[in-house]
Amino acid sequence: MVIWSNEAKADLRKIYKYISTDFKLYADNVKNNIIDKADTLDEMNKRFQVEPEFNDDTIRYMIVYSYKLLYRIVNNEVILVLGLPSQRQILRKKFSNIYKIEIPSNRIK
Repeated sequence: MVIWSNEAKADLRKIYKYISTDFKLYADNVKNNIIDKADTLDEMNKRFQVEPEFNDDTIRYMIVYSYKLLYRIVNNEVILVLGLPSQRQILRKKFSNIYKIEIPSNRIK
């Protein structure tokens, strides 16, 4: 099961809002593509690379457009956190408590 953390939901909203100010149709496509790609993590979630910032087999990433989809595998469930690949300091800060991120009680995207 793929679970969107509250941080990932907020990031997706920010991405959509940022793009939609100029290109609403493109923003819809980007948002839907990110969601579709994230949903593929339900199966074969280890097919993507381990995030080198953490060197932990349970923390991996995939690239969708210019966004880095970071995720952690916990008990065969995937917890997502979105980020930008060019902003390593932001990713490190956001993931500094990666092991404390819990599965949200509300599993709706």
